Amino acid sequence: PDIRKSSRAKKLYALCDKAGGVCAFPRPSQSAASRDIRRAAAEQGSAITEPAAALLAEYCGLDTTRIASELGKLCARLPGGEIGEDLVREMVRPVSDARVFDLADRLLGGDLDAALRTVDNLLYQREDPVQLLSILSMAFVDAYRARAAQAAGVAQEQAARELGYASAFRFSKGARTGRRFSREGLRSVLDILADADRRAKSSAADTRVILETVMVRIYQHIDGGNL
Repeated sequence: PDIRKSSRAKKLYALCDKAGGVCAFPRPSQSAASRDIRRAAAEQGSAITEPAAALLAEYCGLDTTRIASELGKLCARLPGGEIGEDLVREMVRPVSDARVFDLADRLLGGDLDAALRTVDNLLYQREDPVQLLSILSMAFVDAYRARAAQAAGVAQEQAARELGYASAFRFSKGARTGRRFSREGLRSVLDILADADRRAKSSAADTRVILETVMVRIYQHIDGGNL
């Protein structure tokens, strides 16, 4: 709770201050986590590329404890070498959000089979289809925002900051996607996703079928050159 606005929080803070101490451990920013990863890899006698460090931070959900554990495994696998993105993808199991963003990458890359296999694996692990649809939508929202910012002449770093992105890596991925497609095409995909979200939340239809159908529709949009 916000200590400045909540009277209950103020009382709790005063009690903690009287009895002991209060220490906050917020998650690091994407850039800070990437910087710490590269420094920690060097301390272990290895190196890691900047894109791989950013990917590792994203895959671990900016959880510093898990980052340290996964980095230790990567350095042990490649002692004295340079860790790249391929090794991170091979050895680190991403948090569900990161996996769904990978799903969007496969879909945008035109690999529908790989995208559907990823969905199958996520659903096997009991991920909620409606939640997967929501995260998939976020990937395209990122791309549309980045494309709109580019068209308006707003720098990528400024746009990410003003739009409240904690992860610059995520916005930069959206920017790379946005550059490949038109704003009109991305808007059409967002319409498809919004319609699927409405049906998933307001009808008795099988949500897995809705999710897989929307992926096929997006793929047809991409394959047909409508983006």
